[in-house]
Amino acid sequence: MQADKVMAEAKRLNAIPYDVKDVELGHHGKECSFEAILKKYKLTDDTAPVLLGRIVNGADTDNTLYHQAEGPGLQGHCRGFQASRLQGRSRAQCRRVDRLRRALRILP
Repeated sequence: MQADKVMAEAKRLNAIPYDVKDVELGHHGKECSFEAILKKYKLTDDTAPVLLGRIVNGADTDNTLYHQAEGPGLQGHCRGFQASRLQGRSRAQCRRVDRLRRALRILP
């Protein structure tokens, strides 16, 4: 969905807008939207989600906050998923890639 339509759609669905400018669950400074979720829902006491947040941050930003080595690898995988959607894949393959892409919530 286009970012400019997210707020109206969130209001229509009584949903929480995510990963767009000026929302609670969006980027704040160098922190990514995934980290906003961890903070809002108080998931920062567990090292596993915090590490995952740093990896996602490295994939979703310029990676200068944590310099997380896995971030660019995750970004590369996500770009590969996106590219596979564009190269004549079957509909079933595209649906599988899209499900994974949405689950990761890295790419628009």
